[in-house]
This record gives sequence, structure tokens and C-alpha cells, in this order.
Amino acid sequence: MTSVVLLAVLALFPPAAASAEGKGTAGADFLKIGSGVRAVAMGSSYAAVGEDVYSLFWNPSGIASLEAPEAFLSYVSLFSGSDAEGAYLITGAWEQPSFPFGVGNFGAGLMALTTGSFDSTDPQALVRAAAGGASDALVFFSYAASPMEGLSVGGSLKLLRRSLTGADPLSYAADPVTGDVVASKAKDFAAEGAGVDVGVQWENLDRSWGVGGAVQNIGEIGEFGESFSPKFGGGAEVLPITFRLGGVVRTKLWGQQFM
Repeated sequence: MTSVVLLAVLALFPPAAASAEGKGTAGADFLKIGSGVRAVAMGSSYAAVGEDVYSLFWNPSGIASLEAPEAFLSYVSLFSGSDAEGAYLITGAWEQPSFPFGVGNFGAGLMALTTGSFDSTDPQALVRAAAGGASDALVFFSYAASPMEGLSVGGSLKLLRRSLTGADPLSYAADPVTGDVVASKAKDFAAEGAGVDVGVQWENLDRSWGVGGAVQNIGEIGEFGESFSPKFGGGAEVLPITFRLGGVVRTKLWGQQFM
């Protein structure tokens, strides 16, 4: 049956999910990017819907009610130009009912945001500057179940990596034409981190209305370094903790389901 989004009610937080950050800055802001056209349009209210695999990005408990496998993969070109290869966003997720324990539903997903490479060299220069680039990547694993009729709980484990291609400090040289001192070689730097999401949904028996909420990105990302060894604590940054709370009312009109 075709679903038409008419109204999302009880959105106690603004459509753009509220974020709570401690002192200083939060790392890995790309985690705030939403997924799914309908879900983005409904904002935090989608935390109460739980009707498709996109719930994994908004409230992991939402997949508990799904009865068939679902998956999606999307690719978006954000921009491109002559000086850069462009910026691209890739998201995807998969949900499998009754896996792996025979009860509850399992899900997994990914998100990748990359700028490609870009050249910052002055066209007049003889010494070519090293190309730069940046990328963010996320993979997550989720599980949700219904301990009692109408109630769903779920959680996700997130693993993330931020990569930055910058100047090699040992490769700086003065250009004889421009006089600029530039790095002629690039070096890759990376930071790794981990976090969790937790969520809950409740619906009345005929699913005519419900509420849901989630706390996302509870965790830290380490300092940029040269090896896979997150330095949690001193130099680490907290992830952008996000709170989502919303509600939904469902009704039928002209043979269609409205929310």
C-alpha cells in the first residue's frame, strides 16, 4: 500500500536533531547526516516510525517490527569542479529478520564521505605541491527486538575512521619562480573511533499512534596519527551526541495510509 507522508506530530525536538556537545569541539560531524528522503523530511519524528531499513540511521529499535529483509544503497555527488575531483556521499544498509538468534532483527550499514583529491599548486610554480584529500567512513552493526507487544528496543555499535591527506613535513621546498615554500609530497593521517546508539519505540495495539526516541553517537574519536591506535582520553574528541524524540499518528483516507 502506498504510504503518503502527511504530518509528523509530537516532534518534541526540532527537525534538525538536537546535539549536545561538551567543552571544546565534537569530532566526526558527518555522523549528523541523515539518510532517506522521507526520514529527512520528517526529522526527529522518524525516530517513532520504524517501517523500513532507514530506521537504522535514526533509531535502531525501529527495525524490530520488520518481517522481511530490506536493503538500500545510495550515491550522491555533492559537487565537482576543475580544481577538485568532487565530494561524494555513499550510504547503505541491510536488515535481516530473526537473525542470528531466531528472535529479533539484525542490521548493518555504512556511510562514506570523501572529497577525492585536489591540487593546490600555483599554475606558475615549478615545484608541484602534493595533492590533498579527506574522507570519513562509518560501519555499524545493529540489533533490535520486542520484549513485549508494542515495545521495541535496539542498539548499534559504530566504528569510524577519518582520513586526511596532508603535507609531508620532510618534503618542503622553495619554488624558484613563486618563492613559495610548499610540500612536494603527501602523507596520510588517520583517526579512529567508536560509539553506540540506543533507542526505544512504543506503539498502541492497532499501531494507530506511537512514540520513539534514541540517543546516538555516544563515544569518542582519537587523535590523528599514523597507525590504527585510537588515543582515547587526553587528545580524544567526543562524537556529536544526538538526541531524537518524536511521535507518529497513522490514519487511512481514500484507501491510503497517512502519517
